[in-house]
Amino acid sequence: MQRLCHEHDALFVLDEVQTGVGLTRTPRAYHQLGIEPDVVAFEAHVGGVMVMGVRSLADRFPSLGSSARGRGLMCACDLPSSTLRDTFVDVLREEAVLVLPGGALTVRLRPAVSVTQEELSHALDAFVRALTRCTDGA
Repeated sequence: MQRLCHEHDALFVLDEVQTGVGLTRTPRAYHQLGIEPDVVAFEAHVGGVMVMGVRSLADRFPSLGSSARGRGLMCACDLPSSTLRDTFVDVLREEAVLVLPGGALTVRLRPAVSVTQEELSHALDAFVRALTRCTDGA
């Protein structure tokens, strides 16, 4: 696309609203692709905080959370069973934190790029409470 834009004297514009400013663990997602846009649209200032928090929780609750992975705000972790994963998702919903189940064991996290540090802290605190409830019920 970049080559075509330049061949036809058009601007090569990338929209990094969902992927920019550290969301994918580099300042911009296109840095991982070996391309150089003429213009970049973006909005994101807390990239990396969520995945580090989820990894920390997986370390704190090793019997429940595993395979913490991701890039910035796009992250996931696995729970040992689909029953525990579903309980975790339900408890978070009670805390007004929405996560996405994936596959048999995975919880996927995709906060909006406009998420604030305060909102991320609320979510991570809710994860601790939910994991604690899952531990108590196990």
